[in-house]
Amino acid sequence: MSRMVSKYQNVTKLNPKRIEEHTEQLIQKQQHKKGLYRRLTLLSVVFLLLVSSALITLFSQHTSMSAREDTIRLLEKDKRVVLEEEKHLLKEIENYQDDAFIAEIARRDYFLTFPGETRINVPKESDD
Repeated sequence: MSRMVSKYQNVTKLNPKRIEEHTEQLIQKQQHKKGLYRRLTLLSVVFLLLVSSALITLFSQHTSMSAREDTIRLLEKDKRVVLEEEKHLLKEIENYQDDAFIAEIARRDYFLTFPGETRINVPKESDD
């Protein structure tokens, strides 16, 4: 045991001023880490808010664009139907400007006949 005591006698005691400086340095490091964690937390929260607002904006834009695309598709379908109806009506106008067509309509719908012509009505056959 005497050997252990002699070992510790050769160790020099630390200067109390140096111990105090070291303690202050440790405290400053801890405060710096604490501030760093606070800044990182704040930056993380701000980043998450920005990302979430961007995602919400993208989602709402996607939804509104989908609705507009659906509306456009429906309107294009309606446009095709109206264009076909316009073609049909133009053809009908062209037909009504033809005297032969008007004579055919008059004979068929209004039972008119040419002079010296006799109309004979034939009953339609039924599927009974």
